[in-house]
Amino acid sequence: MEGEAAVVDVYASARGDLLPPSPGPARSAAPAAAAGGAEATARPPARGEGGGDGVPTPRRGAVVTLYRLSYSVRDWGRWWPRARPPRCLVGSATGTLRPGRMAALMGSSGVGKTTLLDVIARRKGPGTGVKGLVLFDGCVPGGGEVSRDVAYVEQRAALWEAFTVAEMLLFTARLKMPSARHSLPEKAARVDEVIDRLGLRKARRSKLHRVSGGEAKRVSIALALLTDPRVTLFDEPTSGLDSAISLDVMSQVRTLADEGRTVLVAIHQPSGEVFDLFSDLILLSSNTETKAGEVAYWGPAGEGVQGYFAALGCAYDSRTRASLPEFLLSIVSGGAAGPGPAGLSAAYRGSALCRANEAAAEGLVAVLGARAPGAKAARTGGTGSEAVHANYLLEEVGTLTSFKFRVCWRDPHFVVSRVALYLALAVVFVSFFAPGARTPMELATSVAIIFLTVFTQAGLTLLYIPRLKADEAAFFRESHDACYRPFSYAAATAVVEVCERSCAGARIATTKD
Repeated sequence: MEGEAAVVDVYASARGDLLPPSPGPARSAAPAAAAGGAEATARPPARGEGGGDGVPTPRRGAVVTLYRLSYSVRDWGRWWPRARPPRCLVGSATGTLRPGRMAALMGSSGVGKTTLLDVIARRKGPGTGVKGLVLFDGCVPGGGEVSRDVAYVEQRAALWEAFTVAEMLLFTARLKMPSARHSLPEKAARVDEVIDRLGLRKARRSKLHRVSGGEAKRVSIALALLTDPRVTLFDEPTSGLDSAISLDVMSQVRTLADEGRTVLVAIHQPSGEVFDLFSDLILLSSNTETKAGEVAYWGPAGEGVQGYFAALGCAYDSRTRASLPEFLLSIVSGGAAGPGPAGLSAAYRGSALCRANEAAAEGLVAVLGARAPGAKAARTGGTGSEAVHANYLLEEVGTLTSFKFRVCWRDPHFVVSRVALYLALAVVFVSFFAPGARTPMELATSVAIIFLTVFTQAGLTLLYIPRLKADEAAFFRESHDACYRPFSYAAATAVVEVCERSCAGARIATTKD
């Protein structure tokens, strides 16, 4: 088909340097990485490596290759332990994400866009049904490389609402940037740089629960940029925003790709102006039988995708459709005339575009000596010995403790439940021991007071649950981002609560005296 051949030519010219070299003798890791680009790509610098001013040195993006990547989960049914066969959420996906290009991941709701991002960012751990390979510059990355080089901006802005914008960024910088390479003034300078870049100067002293939706999105992007990642993943960055703010946010995201980073954005229904910002498009359709998300198109956006679907008999007409992304979503959801979701996946698997994507991915896997998913040679290609977290345990506990003190004492619920309530109870309990005649009735009253004291202390433990629930979203986000270890959070929380109880006990003792 002429339209499909034109798409292949355009896409091959955009990433022709990905095609594998002719087979030869065994190669070292450095030449293997060179297979992912026209110029030899040196191994990325160690985490936190930067210039003398403490600001991370800008780095080239990574060539991210997906090779027969799929994800499935166990479906236990309604009653345990009768199990059902595993349910596939994302079908076999093969393709390449290039530095300097921004790719859109589109599809109908529930097709697996967020799941695919989670798999690429290694948020689906081993033993969870992940099959296939995710390669960075031709090697399987280790946990330390992923935490250093990949930034994941989630759909919901999970932030500490009691912080100001500047405090939130400084908190993350102190945890994500290694203190062995960056002093506190250097981290603060990096925070100021990111604030100026994303236009957050006016909002830097505003509490996060008072900022607008667009500013909250920019804060999330700023958190991702602190360590200068090579790969940035965005999950629905325009959800809940109007068209003007969406375009402003996506323009900021586009600048990341223009600087050489690898950018992948999961987006549901962008406007025409936003869609024009994308270089490539990954279109997912739902399998009618398994309900798994399968690749229906992986290639250039704009005229390239129009030509591909025109060759399938689904020509885009601007007179009947408001925008191209709306037309594409109607095709994959079955709302427009065409081969249907199942036919789209089958047509793509038989296309020259799919064969070109598979040839590029298989070439990189072949260089590693891993022609099939799960081969041992490919799995040892990454730098798995690198530390996942940037700082030591004690430093994480110290940073969390100092910032959690600020959060807690700014929270009216915390102050009332931890200080004012204990002080009021102390006054009530002490009043029963006021000077007066000692009678058997007073003895019974004292026993009752002791009982109430124990019972009240047990009941007051329920007051800790709202705080843990409020921390849940931010804790999971920061744990996934390798900001700190779960033990560090538990230790810092314990220190804050013990200090609070000690203060309350001192107040009670003072009241009794």
